[in-house]
Order: sequence, then structure tokens, then C-alpha cells
Amino acid sequence: MAKFIPDVTISRVHGKPRAVLWHGRDIIVVPMYHPAAALRRGEILEHTKEDFKVIRKTLDEINRPKKAKVEQMKLV
Repeated sequence: MAKFIPDVTISRVHGKPRAVLWHGRDIIVVPMYHPAAALRRGEILEHTKEDFKVIRKTLDEINRPKKAKVEQMKLV
């Protein structure tokens, strides 16, 4: 996570999509707890489940087709 978003803690940023510049490309990252942490602590498992829902929603938003502007023409 520190490669993409330095100087933050996972407990504050998990599940919050962020746009970052990585090797000259704009990408979106969704920080998450390490999966092993979810196996050890129940509350982190719940956070992980919710964070996966955020990933799905973020992907849906990214892939949603943009509505093209349609100009109406007047017949004369």
C-alpha cells in the first residue's frame, strides 16, 4: 500500500478508492487489509467483505458507458 499511498494507515484508508499516478498512468487503487488479517480477526473479515463490495461498485462505475450527447436537429 505504501507504494501507492504513502504516509497513511490501512485502518483509515481501507475500502476508499483513490486515483493515483503510477508509472505515468492514472489508476484507481482500493486499499484493503491483508487476507491473513481477516482470518485472525472477525472485525477485519467484515471490513474485507465490505471492501470487496466497494471494488465491485468502483469497477461498475469505471465501466459504465458514458452517455453520448445527442444534438437535436431542427428540420426547416
